[in-house]
Amino acid sequence: MIVMLLGIFFYAHAQQPDTTQPAVLVLNDGSIIKGQRIDALKPGHIRLRMADGTEVEFPIESVAEIRKDIPPSRAPRKPHQVQSKGLYATIATGFLFGNIEQEPVSFTCGAAIGYRFLPQLYLAAGGGTDIHPNSGDKFAPIYVRIGGEAMKTRITPNYFFASGYAFPYKTPDGFFDAKGGAYYEGGLGVTFRTASRVSLTLNAIYRQYNAERSYYNNWWWGNDGSFSTDKRTYRRFGVLFGVSF
Repeated sequence: MIVMLLGIFFYAHAQQPDTTQPAVLVLNDGSIIKGQRIDALKPGHIRLRMADGTEVEFPIESVAEIRKDIPPSRAPRKPHQVQSKGLYATIATGFLFGNIEQEPVSFTCGAAIGYRFLPQLYLAAGGGTDIHPNSGDKFAPIYVRIGGEAMKTRITPNYFFASGYAFPYKTPDGFFDAKGGAYYEGGLGVTFRTASRVSLTLNAIYRQYNAERSYYNNWWWGNDGSFSTDKRTYRRFGVLFGVSF
């Protein structure tokens, strides 16, 4: 019988809901006390069970504020920042895939700086480097760029368009002259905003520019002074990974 009664007692105790709740007390002197709030033994007091198991009571008149102690796993996410206007800058790098058989994959990096008028609109000037490893050609595009983010949400679509001129870094070996050409670029992608000013960007792009390389015609009897021009149009699709702020 005694065993049965003890079993009923412990079972009933186990079924009682845990009325304790995490709390933070801000005292009048500025002290901050964290613990589990439990039923007070004295009227007009607040009782906390501390992390080490000790229990402490505080007169209600000594408490300036009572807060809920939210565990880190349940803490609300920090709000993301939306830059409405002001200085704008971006840095990006990625890969280009193109139409020229000798250059199936190229590498690119670039940066731009300007002014944001709205979340949906900024204007910037920038430049970068395109490296075509097979031919050894390197170009430095200089451009004006317009773009923005479509929404003010944490994750938002973005867009940009750019126009300028692509300059060759140097004349390749075997050629006596090299020229660049008009440069065009457009991109669509996604911006991932954070709690700081920095946002992460991922874009799919299309880029196009022209280039010329001239070389002397060397015949079997020698160089007669004539030359030919190798003209190329780089039409490249690509993927860019970047940050903006």
